[in-house]
Amino acid sequence: MYISKRAAFVRNIAASAINCIVTLTLLLIAPLGLAAVITNTFLVTLSTFIVCSICDLIVVWLSFSPPPKRIINQSGNLTRWQQSQQIERKNIDNE
Repeated sequence: MYISKRAAFVRNIAASAINCIVTLTLLLIAPLGLAAVITNTFLVTLSTFIVCSICDLIVVWLSFSPPPKRIINQSGNLTRWQQSQQIERKNIDNE
């Protein structure tokens, strides 16, 4: 899956805005001072954006995994991995 930096940024802003609206709504119901409501809403919005950005970095890091090993070698024989997969499949089918 490929997503541009701009699209990831817009998605993170949208997630932050949704959390901001929910937090602001909940805190305005609670008997708190206006400064506490504004401060908490800002901190939730900022933390949501930071967490979403960190998750994007983790997904990018995980997506750059090494390419899979070849299943068939140059001579056309089965490799050990493919042979073991067939053995395991046969054992599962027999159960």
